[in-house]
Amino acid sequence: MFLSTASTTFATASVARLAVAVDPNSKLPGTAQLSTLVGGLMTWVLLACVLAVLAGAAAWGFGARSGHFGASQQGRTMVIGGVAGAVITGAAAALVNFGFGLGATVR
Repeated sequence: MFLSTASTTFATASVARLAVAVDPNSKLPGTAQLSTLVGGLMTWVLLACVLAVLAGAAAWGFGARSGHFGASQQGRTMVIGGVAGAVITGAAAALVNFGFGLGATVR
């Protein structure tokens, strides 16, 4: 019986990291139309926010005048929702750019 001790050798391979760099650009077909579409949607959202603020203010006022607490509360909720929607719509591009810049720092 022949016994031998085999020494195990682990080869260390250096793993080369691939540097992938992707930068946003506006050279894709349809980018201008898509940008126009998003701008139009933002306009519709802002118009809906104005409508919510006006309808909410009316419900708030009529509810407060008539002593109807439910209508007054619903009116306040509509006003706050309309204002919050307008703030988020206005800040949407800045929030996305902030998130993109934050994500670009990840290594």
